[in-house]
Amino acid sequence: EKSEEDEPSKEDARNARLVSGIVEVLELGIELRETDGNSFSISYVQRRLGYGYQKAARLVDMVKDLGYIGQSERDPKKTVVTMTREELEEFKLSQQMGRKDDDIE
Repeated sequence: EKSEEDEPSKEDARNARLVSGIVEVLELGIELRETDGNSFSISYVQRRLGYGYQKAARLVDMVKDLGYIGQSERDPKKTVVTMTREELEEFKLSQQMGRKDDDIE
């Protein structure tokens, strides 16, 4: 039988969804920077990921707070995600390791 401790808490599930959303936004921003060269914005996230304004704004703000949104080197008027693909992979790994460490406790 499973105990309540075996099941993820609502907070754990919420945090996992939040990290997943941040990763989606980062992947989208990296793709945008590498292909289109268009400015990264909340409305772009809304259109591409189908999120409402509040969710898109919250995720973009979180990415900004992590320090991964800045000015484009090619066009300082444009906002871009500055994280590299390698940094994204490291971020995803660190999040997975954090969840595994929580499972051990």
